[in-house]
Amino acid sequence: MPDPNLILGYASPRKRSRFRLASRSMLDCQWEGEALVVRESLAGQEQAKMSIWATAGMLAISLWLVWSEWNKTPIGMLVFVLGIIAIAVGLVPVVIQQSWRETLLRLVDGTMRLTMGGPLARRRFAWRLDQVQAVRLIGTQMQDGAPVLGEMEILADGTPPIRLFTDHSEPLLARIAEEIQRALRGERAGADDAVAEARIKVFHSRATGDLKP
Repeated sequence: MPDPNLILGYASPRKRSRFRLASRSMLDCQWEGEALVVRESLAGQEQAKMSIWATAGMLAISLWLVWSEWNKTPIGMLVFVLGIIAIAVGLVPVVIQQSWRETLLRLVDGTMRLTMGGPLARRRFAWRLDQVQAVRLIGTQMQDGAPVLGEMEILADGTPPIRLFTDHSEPLLARIAEEIQRALRGERAGADDAVAEARIKVFHSRATGDLKP
């Protein structure tokens, strides 16, 4: 059961909501000018789209039946049917919010900004780099013969611990962690990028711990 004192990202491979129907979590890290941008988004929303269209069709049929039989249907049955319709309508925005979630981590101009959420609601955080106490890489699956998975934890002033990118490949997270280190040191993408890229391709660490220099 998750720690209630943690802030959790919901766009990772680990589904934290039964209403999320998107099947794949995509994680990308790149320099955009002087900004380091780490973006996690969901893909494969076909199931969510099918569920929404199926719900819309059933609602349309139900409303037509209620309207056509309004004078012949007992009040109790009308209340029951309308209650079911209201619940179905209320679930649609929940599925949309959970199935189109995105996490965006951006480091630029001495600031770390984090945005998490879906199209209907988002949470935003911002810290000066000197307010970031640590960015840690934590293993989530270390069994023999299984893929090595991990997550990142951000510790910053005035904010509970934040867990992001849960159950992505730990080697990929280690590469991203090195680029975050680079941004925290105030370094920028430049002429040595080819060398840096070659370096992070072989960088791999299973140790959990403080990644901020």
